[in-house]
Amino acid sequence: EDKDGFMSRMEGLLGRQLKDLSRGKFRKNQ
Repeated sequence: EDKDGFMSRMEGLLGRQLKDLSRGKFRKNQ
């Protein structure tokens, strides 16, 4: 398994979640 690819993919997902959090989207989804 490509560990670097996995890490970069997870970082991308986390980054998107943080962006949504800062916009208040996360609260709406809960």
